[in-house]
Amino acid sequence: MPEKLLRAAILSDADVAKSARLQKHHVTVSGTDGPLVVLLHGFGTDLTVWHKVLPSLESRFRVLRMNMAGAGPHGAESYEAGRYDELETHADDLLMVMEEAGVEECCFVGASVGSMIGLLASIERPNLFRKLIGIGVSPRYLNDGEYVGGFEQEQLNGMFEMMSRDYQGWITGFAPLAVRGLPSSEAVKEFSDSLFSLRPDIALSAARSIFQCDFRRHLALMERPTVLLQTRNDIAVPDQVGEYLRSHMPNAALEILPAEGHFPHLSAPEVVSGALLKHLN
Repeated sequence: MPEKLLRAAILSDADVAKSARLQKHHVTVSGTDGPLVVLLHGFGTDLTVWHKVLPSLESRFRVLRMNMAGAGPHGAESYEAGRYDELETHADDLLMVMEEAGVEECCFVGASVGSMIGLLASIERPNLFRKLIGIGVSPRYLNDGEYVGGFEQEQLNGMFEMMSRDYQGWITGFAPLAVRGLPSSEAVKEFSDSLFSLRPDIALSAARSIFQCDFRRHLALMERPTVLLQTRNDIAVPDQVGEYLRSHMPNAALEILPAEGHFPHLSAPEVVSGALLKHLN
């Protein structure tokens, strides 16, 4: 790893405490004084979602985690209605956090929409990203002609209506499908609890901005080395999406993990940890 990665990894909790902008996103820094890895969560979760893979990373890397605006039990404090209707605003936040933290270069790991936010940020500031790893990445969730995104507009409209009418009921049905597990499983319970902690109107707004997005035209601009980690039976990201990304991004590799569902870092953390350590070294 380049020496400047080490210099970028010296940020401490004391440094974070001095910055209101970092505190806004609940930035947390842990691990060794090794190369810097930045982690960004996906929809319905926050920075704590990495807890099962974090120990394996902390033993080798300096790890920076952050919350996207609106995420976590106190997400309403960082969220501005209307401002986050576009995912590009979250990419701006990521770049702001990296600048405030003094990051010169990092390896970036994102989950779901967090992956796409990192990829968008890499278009604006490619020099900050040595490599990107995305878990369950999708540039568009809607089907469009020959493009298979996984959803029809009627399905999304029904989901949005259910979230608005009966948020708790929607969580009960959605969480097991997303995680691909029994309702009583630890991973499903953790994801459900995370969704319950969100303010319903913020969750609905985030869902609309994510599931209605279309970043296919941006893919050719995502030139930094990228590893796409995909699972089987992912309700949000069909198999075809990974192949589409690999064929439309200039410098991407695709690996199919021996895991199912959209949250393998919760349901199969040992698989995700192994893949991350392989691709980060």
